[in-house]
Amino acid sequence: MRAVPREKRRLPLLWLAMIALVAVLAIGSRRFASHLPGFVAAYAGDTLWATAAFLGIGLVLSTTPLAWSWSG
Repeated sequence: MRAVPREKRRLPLLWLAMIALVAVLAIGSRRFASHLPGFVAAYAGDTLWATAAFLGIGLVLSTTPLAWSWSG
């Protein structure tokens, strides 16, 4: 695997902030589910936790190109 140039690497603090934001939104979607439309209340929490997991993997593999991390 090639080394990723320094200017193309992902910023860890930005990714941590995104993970924290998504986690807060996920907790909020579960806590305030009664105020949300049924479809959103049913799926928002799981979708946001999956997004946080994806961002966490992206943070751990911060030098891996995004195209590689998206391919199966």
